[in-house]
Formats: sequence, C-alpha cells, structure tokens
Amino acid sequence: MIDRFGKDIPIIKMDAEYFKTVVEVAVSPQFLGWIAGLGDGVEILAPEFAVEEMRGLVGKLRGMYEVE
Repeated sequence: MIDRFGKDIPIIKMDAEYFKTVVEVAVSPQFLGWIAGLGDGVEILAPEFAVEEMRGLVGKLRGMYEVE
C-alpha cells in the first residue's frame, strides 16, 4: 500500500497478520486489476459500490473460464 499510496496513508494494525487502511481512489478497471493482482492478500471493504464493481469483475472473469 505504501508503494502505491505513499507513506502518509493511515495504517491501522488489526492483529499480527492484518492491517486496514483508508485511501481515496478512482474506482477504474486499472484499480480493480491491481487489486485482483494482489490475490487474496487484499480486500475492498467499502464503499459498497466499489465492492460491487469488484464482484462484477470477478463474476465476469469466472464466467469466461467456466467449464461447460
């Protein structure tokens, strides 16, 4: 996150393995692709429209690779 958003972002330690941060972003295909590239190491929690955008992208990709 620091590499992408800089040293001045708030980083809140949740436990030994997890942290939380709040950053302002433009929700775009590039942003969602970057998040997807991080795999299960990151999760969008809010706002809900950004979560829905990610769900839509994941659903579209899943549909492309389903075995019929």
